[in-house]
Amino acid sequence: MGDHELDDGVVRLREWADEDAGWYAESTRDPLIQRFTTDSPTLDAAQVLAAIVRLRESGDEEGFLICDSVTGQRLGNIALRHDGQTGEIS
Repeated sequence: MGDHELDDGVVRLREWADEDAGWYAESTRDPLIQRFTTDSPTLDAAQVLAAIVRLRESGDEEGFLICDSVTGQRLGNIALRHDGQTGEIS
């Protein structure tokens, strides 16, 4: 998607930034999020940053941070793994 963002005026999908790593790591500690994720509650910002770097270099994965369009508040994330014909969303 390059440097583009998707924005409908309510939520925005944007590429991950290095500074999002700490937020994501902290979010995984939430008990409600732990019910729906395979991420460890001990995930740290360095591990998330490494995953962001891998995502940028990947040819078969896309990932976006979901933000409030007005405030920019981080709300969640969405990812796609694909082989060029089919994909899996998480």
